[in-house]
Amino acid sequence: MSVIPSLRNAIYLREAVNTTRPRAEVFRFLTHELSANYRALSPAHDRFDILGGGPLVRGSVIDCRERASNQEIHHRYVVEQLVPDELIYYVSSPSHSFVHLPNRIIEGRSNTYVSYALRTLESGHTELFMTIAIEFESLWQMLVARVLGRAYSVWKAHQVEELNNLVTLLDADPGHAVKPPGGGGDVSLSPAHPASAAVRGGQPGPAHPTQRGG
Repeated sequence: MSVIPSLRNAIYLREAVNTTRPRAEVFRFLTHELSANYRALSPAHDRFDILGGGPLVRGSVIDCRERASNQEIHHRYVVEQLVPDELIYYVSSPSHSFVHLPNRIIEGRSNTYVSYALRTLESGHTELFMTIAIEFESLWQMLVARVLGRAYSVWKAHQVEELNNLVTLLDADPGHAVKPPGGGGDVSLSPAHPASAAVRGGQPGPAHPTQRGG
């Protein structure tokens, strides 16, 4: 299940994971505690700040920054849909990317769409299905990003890492602290771990010149 529209010049990243936690707890983590635990999901995560404070509600604005390989991206997501215990959907239009090469930095833009869909399995566990779409202004720019910038492989690996670490956090006992990847302090399911104030980061940000976005 995904509410992301069909986009002509886009790269889609789709991944599903299962957690032992009930659906309501997973939804609450994503809306109330993701900002505080964001850096525990990947060492390349820098910030997921809900402007004006959380939890996430429809219309919330998120300053999200992260990296993968030589690429970094800055999002300004707006939550467009929020269905309790079922769906979270937000869009960044545009997202700003920075591709670091030996002698220069290539800046670009894209639209980024993210959805989380949750359903309860027969076992009582929860399936979390995450879809990310990166929309480009033209087919040529999408092909350059995918082939030369390795956009799909770079950000697909990042998505898998992020979701696997999310399951580790969710499946931990409520009082169990989890060491974030790459070191750092212990992180638990409580919002005690502050979001990073770092300046760099973002989500899917392939190598490209300029992509769609206003």
